[in-house]
Amino acid sequence: PVTGFMAAGVRVAATIAFVRIVVLLIAPFAPQASAIFWWGAVLSMCLGNFAAIVQNNVKRMLAYSSIAHAGYLLIGFAGLSNVNLPGAEAVVYYLLTYALASLAIFALVGQVEAMGEANLTFNSYRGLGLRHPFVGVLAAALLLSLAGIPPLGGFWAKYAIFTTAIKNHYIGLALIGVLNSLVSVYYYFRLMASIYMRDPEQEPAVRYAKAPLATVAVALCVFLLIWFGVGPTSIGGLLPSANQVWEVIERSVSGLSGL
Repeated sequence: PVTGFMAAGVRVAATIAFVRIVVLLIAPFAPQASAIFWWGAVLSMCLGNFAAIVQNNVKRMLAYSSIAHAGYLLIGFAGLSNVNLPGAEAVVYYLLTYALASLAIFALVGQVEAMGEANLTFNSYRGLGLRHPFVGVLAAALLLSLAGIPPLGGFWAKYAIFTTAIKNHYIGLALIGVLNSLVSVYYYFRLMASIYMRDPEQEPAVRYAKAPLATVAVALCVFLLIWFGVGPTSIGGLLPSANQVWEVIERSVSGLSGL
């Protein structure tokens, strides 16, 4: 639970605050700031994905992948440093979908560890989806969203980020982001393969703590990710709402500019 909170909750708060700092303080130095965000995004994506791809421990994989997701966020900041509000909308949308998927996947891992399991590898999750079909479906949906597979919200979040980069003429950065996203598909699908493509009757599988409230919370996150992907609040309908969120943020911290 602490890892999930650090990966999602703290990041959301810090990123929203950083958005305001960029617009207020860094905008006059947009070219220099863009270069910093450009390299920060590339290094974060490459380090996170290539470190995650060699991990055998599931929690470490998720932790390193969160570094890669921070890199995707920095792509939005590269455009935001030019005081481009669509960049802020893309960042808010990405934060929302990533927070939902990250909190939910760590909740699932936590329910496995609640049965006394610890330091679980990919191989330890074999057959989990066959023993617990509903949990397997939830885990698969979350991994697909994190990987950016349509039509889930995670796909549209990356689409918004990469589109913002292209509109701001960072085509190379968008291409690097797409390639890194393809790399992440490997280790997310590797975990899905362990969850589904092993026979739990032949090999020991992890146990899942049957906690109805936790499972309902995870299911709600998955429902929202699907809704943001295919519902009326998908990318076309949610970004105006994100713009409204941005306006609320501006009004709520407008007093800081006079300090």
